[in-house]
Amino acid sequence: MNADDRTHLNELIVASTKRLQKLKLQAAEFGTHCPPHVQTEIEDIQQQIARLQQQIDQNTIRHLFQGQENISALNQAIDTLEDQFRHTVVLEERVYRVFGIKVWSVTRTILRVMLTLFLQ
Repeated sequence: MNADDRTHLNELIVASTKRLQKLKLQAAEFGTHCPPHVQTEIEDIQQQIARLQQQIDQNTIRHLFQGQENISALNQAIDTLEDQFRHTVVLEERVYRVFGIKVWSVTRTILRVMLTLFLQ
């Protein structure tokens, strides 16, 4: 169910609730002499609202579980990347020159620092 479907169901609930309120007002005005069709329609609308709300709730729960599955897949992807970076060695060499002539160079090795800095 997409956002448009959810919005449509909410609009149906709002419209049905308005109709239900008007029917309840009629039933209160009739008192004990309320026609059976009004009582029946009140019950029908209450059931309809409950069904619509149940559809929204079920889809919300379904989306929640899908979100949890996506988070699990993302965590697995991060673990995989972490394993790959764990074995990564970066060799950095800095060369210092004066007038284009190499004067000295510094070489250092960087291990597993990238992912740690990325995740923090």
